[in-house]
Amino acid sequence: MIPSALLNLFVRCLLAGIYFLTRAHPAEGYVGLDPGLSKLYTALDILILSVFFITALVQFPPLVYLGLTIVLQTSLWISIPQLYNFLRQSWDNTKRTRNQFGLSHLIQVESGRLKVTTVFRLFWISRAIYDIFNRVGIEPFPQILKFVLTNGSETLLGVIGLTVTVSAICHQVILYLSLLVTGSKIINYTTNLISS
Repeated sequence: MIPSALLNLFVRCLLAGIYFLTRAHPAEGYVGLDPGLSKLYTALDILILSVFFITALVQFPPLVYLGLTIVLQTSLWISIPQLYNFLRQSWDNTKRTRNQFGLSHLIQVESGRLKVTTVFRLFWISRAIYDIFNRVGIEPFPQILKFVLTNGSETLLGVIGLTVTVSAICHQVILYLSLLVTGSKIINYTTNLISS
């Protein structure tokens, strides 16, 4: 039997190894920085790694550990101006699209880009699966189905998720029936626009 402290240390070594193997380190150091800052970033990487291993031996409150990790992440602080510029440009582009083409065009473009229907469908299906697992073995299947359909539509997100899920099921049934009737797959893209 392996003691839990050794197992914890082994898992931390494994995670640290994966972190450093998958992290992008430029061969010539950090580009655009003088050698002093490059050495500072290497030292901060070592400091983050030491905090990671010290927490395996000493009990830190999680907020202190999280704070130290965030403060020592130099790539986070370097990318804040770029993130701000990206968000500013996105907001300006959204305002321009809304002003030029209208709100309905903006909703149509953004929902297609963000795959909003997939998010609603995933939300409702995950909630339904959670409710089913909590009631399996306690109630008969018709009662479970009734509970999932009524409990899953308590909120607006639940109603939209249920609608999108039923819409996707109906779309697949229509494709299957058209395949049976005509013998070839007929794809109608008008049902793939904004559902619900």
